[in-house]
Amino acid sequence: MQVLCTSNDDHTAVDLVSPPAGVANGERITWAGVDGEPPEGVLNPKKKQFEKLAPGLKSDDKGVACFEGNPFLTTKGPCTTTMPGCQIK
Repeated sequence: MQVLCTSNDDHTAVDLVSPPAGVANGERITWAGVDGEPPEGVLNPKKKQFEKLAPGLKSDDKGVACFEGNPFLTTKGPCTTTMPGCQIK
């Protein structure tokens, strides 16, 4: 299980990135234009995959969690946070 949060620049405020109500546990999050299975079945922690992707993770001006500007989507809508315009970690 992964937990993603937004935080302000000085890390004095933190909020969870949450799926919309009614999303089934374990549902896969998708992004527009990204289809299919992950390139690796199991991530190798030595490759530092998250660190490579982290700069593209940010909430938009409405608090929607995004990767490179593309919303985190579920069958019930996008994942959100109460902190707009913040980095996601």
